[in-house]
Amino acid sequence: MKQKLWILTELFYPDETATAYILTNIARRMTEKYEVHVICGPVTSTSSTRSDEELGFFIHRTNLFNMNKDKLSHRVFRLLFISLILTLKLWKKCKKGDKALIVTNPAPIVPFVARIKHMRQFELTILVHDLFPENLIPAGILKNYSSCLYRWLLRIFNKSYAKADKIIVLGRDMKEKIIEKIQRYDSKADVKIITNWSDSDMFTTADFQENDWLEIQYAGNLGRVQGLMDFLELFYNARNMELKLSFRGDGVMSSTIRNYIDDKRLGNVELKRGFTREEQATIVGSCDLCLISLANGMYGLGVPSKTYNVMAAGKPVLYIGPEDSEVWRVIKENGIGFCFSPSDHEGIMTFLQSLKITDRNALMMMGEKAHLLASTVYTKDNILNQFLRFV
Repeated sequence: MKQKLWILTELFYPDETATAYILTNIARRMTEKYEVHVICGPVTSTSSTRSDEELGFFIHRTNLFNMNKDKLSHRVFRLLFISLILTLKLWKKCKKGDKALIVTNPAPIVPFVARIKHMRQFELTILVHDLFPENLIPAGILKNYSSCLYRWLLRIFNKSYAKADKIIVLGRDMKEKIIEKIQRYDSKADVKIITNWSDSDMFTTADFQENDWLEIQYAGNLGRVQGLMDFLELFYNARNMELKLSFRGDGVMSSTIRNYIDDKRLGNVELKRGFTREEQATIVGSCDLCLISLANGMYGLGVPSKTYNVMAAGKPVLYIGPEDSEVWRVIKENGIGFCFSPSDHEGIMTFLQSLKITDRNALMMMGEKAHLLASTVYTKDNILNQFLRFV
């Protein structure tokens, strides 16, 4: 009889958000080793669903109520409520000797599950997609690291991470941060880097568009921690009419970006709706250079999952983010793009002003290197097998 593995995540199949997609694929691979049970929120997608028997694992859905996500107080209460409900369900179902795998979204699930771990005596693995509460500062939700609220949250979450048996992180910078968080509590957690993967089977090396301009594209969540407005202002001030900038996605910064485009009457900047996973290959394949950005202060706090599919699409990366972060290192080590610190406004401006249509062949060569890397190192099978061996 197989050992039981309980996976806790708010978002899951058939939803197509990054977290849902990643956790669904992990659950499928884990069935090779465990009897897998997934505790998750309700279906928010209109896609058809398959039965548990077809999927190979068991899904235990929890009914949740909707709240206004635009109001911070409503969002906080919602996250606390979701985390509590999912944890209570684990409390009722998980037995001594079982294993549990949780993801750091929603964030409160980490201290809640850590609290019951000792009482239920299960082995706990935490998959870290982003670090809380550190990410509250670059997001502008909290103002500084010395506030009483921040220090209180930091202590709670550091102690909670330290109670885990295993911790999975997405990059070298994140591993540094996690070890720093747990070492003061004499934690014996085994910390391992397992990166996100590329969906290489969805992509072929796309031909670069023979336009009279070079297109820089940002495709994904238009959030606060991406620093997109800083880049948009630099792009505007560069005044390079051989460049086009396109945003594809949704998020809290959508209206701000739209208003800026309209106010400046930017003919070479466009903002379009989000896209499905099936549309991703076509959309990413339509540009010359893909922008991936993280704001100052995000070192070790997250690794954009879209990086690996950008590589699979055979596109070079324009990365604006913390120096020596995981994406920065991958780009520099493999020669597949360009890296700038978010505060290096002069360097970014000079780069944008220097880009010409005649650079298309050089960009194509970088893209070919990126595609090779995605299809050999960051394949789905390779990464999922690492999960299977470690958990």
